[in-house]
Amino acid sequence: MRTGTIVAVGFLVVLASVAGVGLILGTGSGDQGQSGAAAPTATDGQAASTEPGPEATPIAPETATPAPTQPTATPSPEDDQSDSARVNRSQLVTAIETELNADRSFNNKFSTDSTTAARLASMAQAHSQDMADQQFLSHNVGNGNSEARYKRNDLYGQCEFQKDNYIVDASNNQLEVIGRVSVGAYANGGAGTLEERLADALVSDWKTTPRYDERISYENADAVGVGVAVSSDGDLYATADLC
Repeated sequence: MRTGTIVAVGFLVVLASVAGVGLILGTGSGDQGQSGAAAPTATDGQAASTEPGPEATPIAPETATPAPTQPTATPSPEDDQSDSARVNRSQLVTAIETELNADRSFNNKFSTDSTTAARLASMAQAHSQDMADQQFLSHNVGNGNSEARYKRNDLYGQCEFQKDNYIVDASNNQLEVIGRVSVGAYANGGAGTLEERLADALVSDWKTTPRYDERISYENADAVGVGVAVSSDGDLYATADLC
């Protein structure tokens, strides 16, 4: 009887042990399946990996492209010329002679190509150059007045004539007119050539100056010599000597 009881108890212990092992095995199998499952993979529409991506490279602001530099205008040779170089002396003398003769009758024009006229022109040129060198408008710039010049050039006795009831000669500068104008004031366009504009300005001034207008209007004067020179500061000096 005791033996049967012991067997029965041992059998129950065995069954209990087997059941406990089964329970333990069942639980361990479930944990292993959960931990062995693959990690979720990001798909389209899902959040990507949480690892930070590469930083965006900053874009430099656009720099305005400077406008192309405009080429500097190259001055023409005429612009580079000095006032003296701009003036054609021969053409200017001719233009002044033409202006002086414009109001004289056909039979009373000043001679400009005679021997006397050539001597007058040489004397007038020397005086104009003296005035330009000293930049001073005067009948006397340190070398005597016109009377002294006429005498030095052997023209004093030759150049005299009757006017009304008295004799006109080179005394008191009676046979000379002088003038000055700025070349630059007449260089930038206008009617005619530069020489014609300068001549018109000079002779117009003489005609509006009573003592000079009287001299260039002498009816018995039959020759004229003209001289011109430009000073370093751009002024034109002119002399007209009569005979």
